Amino acid sequence: MRQFLILSMVLAGVILEAASIRVGNVGIRGIVLPDNAPDSVQLAAKELQKFTEKVTGVKLPVTNRAEGKGFIILGAEKELLKNVGREGFRIKAQNGNLFIAGHDSPSGAVVGIRNPWRRHEVYNEKLKLGAFGETGTLSGVYWFLETFAGIRFYWPGEVGTVIPAGRNIEVPADTDVSKAPIFNCRYVWICDFDQAPEDALWYRRAGFGGIAPVQIIDYNWFFTNKYKNSHPEIFAKVDGKPDFGAMCAVRGGGHLCYSHPNTVPLIAKAICEYFDAHPEHLYFPMLPGDGLVRVCECKQCQSEVDYSGDRSHKFSNHIWGFINRVAKEVAKKHPDKYIGCSAYDSYAAPPSKIDHLEPNVALQFGKNRGAMAAPAYEKFVRDRVAKWRKKTGNMICGWDFYLQCWIPWRGLPCLYSRTIKRDLKAMRAEGFGTEGIEAESWQKNQPHKMTYPATQHLNLYLTAKLYWEPELDLEKFFDEYCRLFYGKAAPVMREFWALCEKRWEDGHKNASGFSIFEIVKPEQVFDAATVDKLDKMLDKALKMVPPGSLYAARLQQLKKEFSIGRAAIIVMVRNKLPEMTALAEKETIKVDGILSEKSWRRGGGAFFVGYCGESTRCNTQMYSRNDGKNLYFGFIMAEPETAKLKTVGDRRDHGKMYLDNGVEIFLMPHPALPNSGYQFIVNSKGQLWDAQLNENRTLNSKWNSRAVAAVTVAKNRWCMEISIPLADIGAVPGQQIKANFYRNRILTDKKDVSSCWSPIMTEGHRTPSRFGTLTIGK
Repeated sequence: MRQFLILSMVLAGVILEAASIRVGNVGIRGIVLPDNAPDSVQLAAKELQKFTEKVTGVKLPVTNRAEGKGFIILGAEKELLKNVGREGFRIKAQNGNLFIAGHDSPSGAVVGIRNPWRRHEVYNEKLKLGAFGETGTLSGVYWFLETFAGIRFYWPGEVGTVIPAGRNIEVPADTDVSKAPIFNCRYVWICDFDQAPEDALWYRRAGFGGIAPVQIIDYNWFFTNKYKNSHPEIFAKVDGKPDFGAMCAVRGGGHLCYSHPNTVPLIAKAICEYFDAHPEHLYFPMLPGDGLVRVCECKQCQSEVDYSGDRSHKFSNHIWGFINRVAKEVAKKHPDKYIGCSAYDSYAAPPSKIDHLEPNVALQFGKNRGAMAAPAYEKFVRDRVAKWRKKTGNMICGWDFYLQCWIPWRGLPCLYSRTIKRDLKAMRAEGFGTEGIEAESWQKNQPHKMTYPATQHLNLYLTAKLYWEPELDLEKFFDEYCRLFYGKAAPVMREFWALCEKRWEDGHKNASGFSIFEIVKPEQVFDAATVDKLDKMLDKALKMVPPGSLYAARLQQLKKEFSIGRAAIIVMVRNKLPEMTALAEKETIKVDGILSEKSWRRGGGAFFVGYCGESTRCNTQMYSRNDGKNLYFGFIMAEPETAKLKTVGDRRDHGKMYLDNGVEIFLMPHPALPNSGYQFIVNSKGQLWDAQLNENRTLNSKWNSRAVAAVTVAKNRWCMEISIPLADIGAVPGQQIKANFYRNRILTDKKDVSSCWSPIMTEGHRTPSRFGTLTIGK
């Protein structure tokens, strides 16, 4: 102890001479970390030390004892937290010290059952930082850094962080602040924590978090398949066979017969066993597989289906009746736990035959918050929520989509701050206590990072702030943001973002759709004149800031992302889908992957582009021919890394061939049935997978054509040929069919952006409305 006192006096002498952090008139000389501090509190000490040094130039030592005055004491002061809500913190100046104490969970990862809450998705091993668990002290440190040091964490990493270096940090001697989030789970799916440490840190720095994941997502197929052999009777019957796969739900995994007497006891028992093993969790998901199109054909299950025509309540009585029965059983053993289900898709409307959901049923309500700028859609959401509130008092979780990072919105500066604030206020009044947001970029070669930070960050950052400060003044927020983030270019950028929000609201004000993903098209928000004006604003702003500065880096990143969005708008405004003729040829074409016949050299080929019409890194050229009986397609694909072509499929119809480097073909020959047709995949080993596409968007992978394919791989390219009998797809010479062709460039060490013939303006390949026209020549 004597040695520690001497060290403290020396430290005090050194630091107090040029005290740059002061509480009242007392200079801060160290950070105190309690013994056995949880991981999040240890991280809080590192973050506090790191950022105060960046601001003041002084590195505070971290110790585990405080002798006298002049310390920032982290965590462990539980008596300060008596009136502080869950996940909250208190910052109090007292006797020349500053206490930052919060509700903190013990060390260790809090993870969920499946994506997006698996361990690698929500926990970083090196940082010992997770998306869940109480981290009040850490939140208190970030609030301190923002309030007293002037730091702002607008987007992940150095470029997105504002640090006002070379200044003192002054904390009033009477400081006593307590804060806690309004929503007790604030999850945003933007990254894999273990692969994206800067994104993971930003998640916490911005104010996201939660005690535990609110696990309400489709899950049945992860645990019901264990009953395939022991209890096949509990599975839904389709054409007399049990559904162990994708007969009922597009996503697959099987569906259950909700009416069989063995189903509820078995499922309730499995859920109770899960809660026994995972007492830290409150919710268990009970959604059916995504894309539910039919249910068990038994008389009782069918009697619960509403075939009146409104898809949103088609399966409501069927799904929610089963949820209620399972929840009632689970409550006998775990009355404090919840069975979670979403008001989603074909069971989004409240059930008509159920008066009230069981008290332990947690309801999740999904919507598109950005689309709520449309008055009609906002009214629809509020009315739907009001109807659900008559059925349940547990409107637990909102699930929102901030997916403007996906095409066709990718690279466009979408801003809807007023809509965010208005909706969160309404949600609090409606009883919502948690929220999840889908905002993952899904960019190839990226571990779900915030790939487009310049155009993504504002809505996300603002949402995180409103979770804690629901009455935040938006005008003051944006004035400060532009001043701190863009320096002398602030006036131009204030105008830039104001125009973006105005265009968003104007583009939505007359929209009448109710899609959970998109109710207007990008070109209705950002027309050609608007993107030109915004581009000129960015050029002007760049001239106003010092080259090489962080201001310039932020603007350059925004300019880079916006160039993608601007190019897509040009394609969308033009809105001309490609056309091609499969030329009639008499020459016999040998399918050997060489493309040596004269037929291939007659007439130019078609070049592939990106999903939004942008150029691609590796060119792909396609040719199409027919001989009256067969369609022939030839592909020449530039490839500088042929040694790294990734293929898993080693036989016909291998189930994982969609993950391979290869070519994908969609042929839709039936105008009256636009979603039906045929799909072919050929990987770079020449293996073929084919399937028949049904109008209800399911597929029959057991269907086999008589198609023949072959591949050759050279040093800097690979080629593929395929012949498809016209009779197999029900087409004849002279016919026009909708079609699209894709190249999936997948290497062993990376997955490149796919390219296509007809720009689809979305992530999903099966998008017939964006397919081009293939004419079969005569």
